[in-house]
Amino acid sequence: HILAEEYGSAWARTAGIANEVQGFFRWDIPNLESRLEGDSTWAFQWQDIMANEKGIQSAIRHTQCK
Repeated sequence: HILAEEYGSAWARTAGIANEVQGFFRWDIPNLESRLEGDSTWAFQWQDIMANEKGIQSAIRHTQCK
C-alpha cells in the first residue's frame, strides 16, 4: 500500500513480481529437488503476488478518495 502510494501502482506491481521471479531463479531452481519433494518451501509464492495486488488496489482507492 505504502509503496504504491509513494511510487505508483505500476512500479509497485513490477517490483513485487520481480521479487517473486528473482526468488524463483535464485532459490527455487537451485533447490528444485528439495522444493519438489516438499522438504522446503518455495520462494516464489502466488499468494504473495495476490497480497501485493490487494495492497496496490487499496492504495489506488485511497488515492482516489483524496
